[in-house]
Amino acid sequence: MLKESIDIHDINLIFSGSNGKPDAELKIKYLNRLFSETNSAKTISKVKAKIDEQIIETWNYDISKKVLRELFFESNKCLVNQKKKEKIDAAINEWKELGLGELKWPFAAADIDNQVHKLNRRDDLTGPEKDKMISDDIIRFRRIKEINQLKNDYIEYLVILHNDNVIPTFGNKRGTDFYIDGIPFDQKVSKSVGSDFIKKYGDDYRLVAINDPQALAVSLYEHQDPDRFGADPRFLVVYLDTDLSSSEIEILLKNIDFSNPMDVKFEYKSKNGQQCALAIISSINSLFNAV
Repeated sequence: MLKESIDIHDINLIFSGSNGKPDAELKIKYLNRLFSETNSAKTISKVKAKIDEQIIETWNYDISKKVLRELFFESNKCLVNQKKKEKIDAAINEWKELGLGELKWPFAAADIDNQVHKLNRRDDLTGPEKDKMISDDIIRFRRIKEINQLKNDYIEYLVILHNDNVIPTFGNKRGTDFYIDGIPFDQKVSKSVGSDFIKKYGDDYRLVAINDPQALAVSLYEHQDPDRFGADPRFLVVYLDTDLSSSEIEILLKNIDFSNPMDVKFEYKSKNGQQCALAIISSINSLFNAV
């Protein structure tokens, strides 16, 4: 936990470049500014391994957090993600101009084979008509995936912008997007609450999701894809509506309390019913519904 100390693992997560590899220049910038903030007379080592040692030895959570946040807002990653605001709205407007209909997924990514199979079995359609239908769906799928990726990056930027207790990561490595009160969090975005949650709560699922985010978090943890199972702390973003503008997203992010992550206890079982994990997870859950 960063509030006590930092180790090589966290250094590699935080000080990574756009290629995912450790950024020596960024580390030197950090140490220069840290030493200036603390009026230290130390000199920065020219040996890469020694630089990591200096980061560990001189780590001061409050001052280090301040320096890292300052460096982040000067970084290319911040600038790029900040500009995603305009790109989100432009992509949504283009969707509407192209007449692609409701902004929703035409099918699940894992279900495309089944969709093509069902389409091929339809005798009421000609070959060209089938081609047109699947082509339109593929276009919708690609575009909504692009819109969601823009939103994901913009959300990460807003989380850091509006919360002084968040330490950013500078690269795009999977597993940790930022640290909240020194705890690493992975931002996970779900396009819906999931079929299991809807099945359990029926027509009331939206109200339950909004009023009891902990129940939704438990459901999302317990119904993960076995191949992608994870029990680490997550910032869960769950879309109840897919057509939110960048301004609506920002308003919703400002209203989230990042000072009090909730503990989520869940039991996970594999497909054959064998228990895989029982854990208490620190997780913040954001439910994005239209305002």
